[in-house]
Amino acid sequence: MYISAFPTLSFRQMASLKKGCLARRLFPEGRSFFYFRGANAVYQAIKYLHIGVNDHVLMPSFHCGVEVEAVLKAKTNVYFYKMKEDLDVDLEDLESRIHSDTKAIFVIHYFGFPQKMDEIKKLCQKHKLLLIEDCAHALYSQYKKTDPSDGWSYLGSCGDASIFSLQKSLPICDGGALLINQTKGMWKERPSR
Repeated sequence: MYISAFPTLSFRQMASLKKGCLARRLFPEGRSFFYFRGANAVYQAIKYLHIGVNDHVLMPSFHCGVEVEAVLKAKTNVYFYKMKEDLDVDLEDLESRIHSDTKAIFVIHYFGFPQKMDEIKKLCQKHKLLLIEDCAHALYSQYKKTDPSDGWSYLGSCGDASIFSLQKSLPICDGGALLINQTKGMWKERPSR
């Protein structure tokens, strides 16, 4: 089996607006913001979603540290939830760590493999929490919804905000993207570019 060290999806294919290219589906105009790094997109997501000094963000205990640092630089508190050995979210532990100051859940799709987004989304709705998806390794990855009639969805389309690290999937030097899916009542200030 041969696995290329270089991404096969070119930047031209990703950025093209021609019919049949992927850019329109994932990065719609007006809801997509591009940055030098994915960490900048994480910081802007926290600011855009109005997560403040007294709020808590639940983040996975397995991480590279860059995303945690970006949340802390946004002057927000971070608490960690457990991950299973197969890098799935431990949903019981996650729910047990939610308290009155929790404002958001941060989910990482490791190596482009999806978390159980339907269950996590239901948990967020139940506790009225925001959902931030880290899709740094998941550009154009998809997951099958629990209800078979719903079909497939792109990772990054479920959360209120989603972060992408473009250089991890495309042959470019750097680049991060913030995709805003939650626009209701949030446009007091748009993310800076």
